[in-house]
Amino acid sequence: MKNISRDGHDFSLPEFLAYASISGAMRPFKRATRYAIGLIVPDWDRRVTYMRAALVVIDRELDFRFRDQVKAFDDEKLESSIESVLDMLQNTKTIILFKSAEAIPSDLRHALDAIVEVRPLDGRLVRGVVRWAYGVGVTEHQAEALARTNWKRLKLAMTRGRPISRVFAILEKMAQEEPSAPRQTKDPEALSDIRLEHMEGYGEAKEWGLELARDLADWRAGTITWEDVDKGVLLSGPPGTGKTLFARAVAASCHVKLIATSYAKWQAKGYLNDFLKAMQKSFKDARDAAPAILFIDEIDAFGSRDDAQGNNASYL
Repeated sequence: MKNISRDGHDFSLPEFLAYASISGAMRPFKRATRYAIGLIVPDWDRRVTYMRAALVVIDRELDFRFRDQVKAFDDEKLESSIESVLDMLQNTKTIILFKSAEAIPSDLRHALDAIVEVRPLDGRLVRGVVRWAYGVGVTEHQAEALARTNWKRLKLAMTRGRPISRVFAILEKMAQEEPSAPRQTKDPEALSDIRLEHMEGYGEAKEWGLELARDLADWRAGTITWEDVDKGVLLSGPPGTGKTLFARAVAASCHVKLIATSYAKWQAKGYLNDFLKAMQKSFKDARDAAPAILFIDEIDAFGSRDDAQGNNASYL
């Protein structure tokens, strides 16, 4: 990573990760003045990002635009792809991306100096790149979650100066709002498997959550009674600070089910009886799954009995 600038080439985190992966795979060719390398990339959907990074691996002074030194091989257009690759081999340095070893035509194998497999991202590489590029420390589990995350989302969420807790909150919100993702279906990119002990920040709220996890473990072991287990906490903070993510992490650490709802969900149909039915259902779901965590968002939207007037008093 020391060969490129943190601010150069308009790189975002996905490009930094791709650059680090390719650089590691091509380390034996670092001092070579000529080569034609076939790179097998771990995720073909990310090939455009790998192409951008490969250009800078060839020459860090390149301006990040696609040039004829790097190409993603299209095995569905075999003849034309082979012809274009043969033309590219006249360059001093050439990198061809392939989605698998099987996708490399036998004739083309002989024209390449080497075929190198780029390893999938791991937590160690992600932690190092994030620390180097953004000056942010992440835990091993957070790094593994970032490694699995959709790179388009990651590019939008990961900006310099943004707290890592907010990054994860934004990524989770993006995953939940993905149109193609079925609702109430576990999304591996939603980052909901992160446990509280693996997260940084949250101050006293984190201490409370970890203590709750210990209490529940002691209750299951029979060393304390249910009355000794804390019953709740009020979280305060502006939107996007990770309150929902915190609730998911607490539930994961406590090994209990999370029932997440909000004032807006209860009020969705607009009528008082529907509101009350939705609210009662959330509490019933929590009781049926007990021990469980019931997370109620937007609690500040509830009115006050002291301010209720006229027909609005019936809501309170």
